[in-house]
Amino acid sequence: MNTSLISERDPEDQPLCRSYVSVLFNPISARVSGKADTHPMPMLWAIGVLYDGQPDYLGSWVASGPKDSQWLAIAEDLKARGVERIRFIIGPSPTEMQAAVTARCCTGNWHCTALPISRMAIAPSVIDALLPGHRPYIERVLEVATPLGARLKRALARHGSFASAAAAAALLRQSTKRYINAKWPEPETVPAPPLRAQHATTG
Repeated sequence: MNTSLISERDPEDQPLCRSYVSVLFNPISARVSGKADTHPMPMLWAIGVLYDGQPDYLGSWVASGPKDSQWLAIAEDLKARGVERIRFIIGPSPTEMQAAVTARCCTGNWHCTALPISRMAIAPSVIDALLPGHRPYIERVLEVATPLGARLKRALARHGSFASAAAAAALLRQSTKRYINAKWPEPETVPAPPLRAQHATTG
């Protein structure tokens, strides 16, 4: 899927954090009105988890064409918005994802590992092979993305057709931000400890 990055950029797009422990990409389809008819527009949206366990919305992209070109375009967009490190990337095209993100969003000696996903699930053998300190970040991104994916599909269905891909992207962003702010509000005072430390304490 060669990505046509949304030319009508969502004006609310913000710079991103430099480093994410885990990032999950998930496909979705929006209906966009053309000159002659309304047609489905394949898109990808992404959610990331920071070192302290806080989820963060990375954005959405229009996708079509060869996979390697798609992921390079997405990685270039993430880099342009400030991303320098992604430890684990999860999504439907692990080989292409890993190559693109390693080339564009991994500075220095940082290594990016791609994990395959099917129907919002990662094989137990893949989870078991991770270091104990990494597992909570994979679990957290799945915890956020699984209900969020269903929420975004409902939001698109309720809206119907969009005038442009940028309009669909804006709705995805707004719906995701509301969900994250309600479920995982940012701490107001003392920063939260790393997620793996929380996991060790509660586990």
